[in-house]
Amino acid sequence: MYLQYCVFVWKEKSPNLNNLLIESYVSFIESIEETKPFSTKQFKQMLIFFLTETNTYEPSCALSKLSFENYPEERAIVLGKMGKHSEALNIYVNMLNDTDKAEAYCQHVYANNKPESQQVYYELLQTYLKSEYEEIRIGASIRLLNAHSNEIGSCRSLELLPAELMKCKNLSPFFESMLNRLERNKHNVQIVNRLMFSLELQIHETKIMCQDKKFLVNDEQMCKECNKRMGKSAMVRFPNGDLIHYGCSKNSESFLKRATNS
Repeated sequence: MYLQYCVFVWKEKSPNLNNLLIESYVSFIESIEETKPFSTKQFKQMLIFFLTETNTYEPSCALSKLSFENYPEERAIVLGKMGKHSEALNIYVNMLNDTDKAEAYCQHVYANNKPESQQVYYELLQTYLKSEYEEIRIGASIRLLNAHSNEIGSCRSLELLPAELMKCKNLSPFFESMLNRLERNKHNVQIVNRLMFSLELQIHETKIMCQDKKFLVNDEQMCKECNKRMGKSAMVRFPNGDLIHYGCSKNSESFLKRATNS
């Protein structure tokens, strides 16, 4: 009770106290397992809630307290915290035979939108296809493909599918979704290509206009720097049309000022 008060009321973040609370839950559950089975279920739910909703315990320490035989779901939660999604999904599918919890796990992980979590539906499909139960290998795989083809990735999933699934009529929503997505991608690529071609033409036209500019210098025009006739001397022309002798441009201070103003 004291540990629960520290963690849930005082919001104690110390890993040691949080690890101790997990150990206390496990010890208490095992001590009343035979005499009070209803209370055991209640405290297991409390343990599952704690493992799911908090990140203040050490996953490796928690795993050492949770046995495969008695705490499979709890281990799956902790493995998920460690990013070991394949191992967690293997527990839900092959130990608990609970595809609903496996897919709910994927939905929760995928919603985090982390790069390493975007493969979780693909990993679940791999787990389904390796199952020894036909209901999972065929039925659950079809349901997953039809519902989450976008998250799985159509091209990669096709490489996994056995012949018995490829011929299944129940996969038509998956194939329709895949073909529609490929068509949209093709259309988007065509639009981008046309826009890039249009941009290239605009740049080429601008380049031609810039290179095509000409200006005429006659004997009457004066250097803006020394006020002498330009003559046949080398010259510098500014964007505003001012002309100065190349020799006058060596006056760096005046040159920079004129370039800034133009």
